Amino acid sequence: MHDAINSALDQVEYEYGVKILFAVESGSRAWGFASPDSDFDVRFTYRHAADWYWDLREHPDTIERFFPGDLDFAGWDLRKALRLFGGGNVSFFEWLGSPIVYQAQGPMLADLQALTDDGVRSHALDVSDEADAAGIALARGVVQAALAQRLDLGIAGTGGGELAHGDLQADKAGRREPTAVQQRQQRRLNGVGSV
Repeated sequence: MHDAINSALDQVEYEYGVKILFAVESGSRAWGFASPDSDFDVRFTYRHAADWYWDLREHPDTIERFFPGDLDFAGWDLRKALRLFGGGNVSFFEWLGSPIVYQAQGPMLADLQALTDDGVRSHALDVSDEADAAGIALARGVVQAALAQRLDLGIAGTGGGELAHGDLQADKAGRREPTAVQQRQQRRLNGVGSV
């Protein structure tokens, strides 16, 4: 069945012009209570080419497909996934904890899993006042910037949860480095200094 799932993931990439960053099983099969007639609930996060994020028009940020063999596919665009991660979306955290991984391209899955292990989830789910909400928005921007840099999108996150161009500056050797604002944000998240 893994071959059929990976073939269907390849088809999604081709038909939608996206790159799947990771794909996991969600639902009864992932958690060990599947019945003989249970379908396969494949959940994935994907990214478009960088130009897609620059288009000012609204575009769908979800892909949903059904394939023969009871394959139920649903995926979220990178921007949407990171917004949901920053807000403590329970479904996305379930995806991150799935014991069945069909694909994991690049560092995204491992990075997000490490962040959940470091307690980002508990903070995101316990937003009790405006200060906490502002802190989560700031953390989301830093996470987006770090992941965008690691995924080599050429774009980075802002504190508001959107992707923006120019948030990383190139040094003389062409390496992408965080801007002064991002460095202050990171220091604040680490509890060092003030913004």
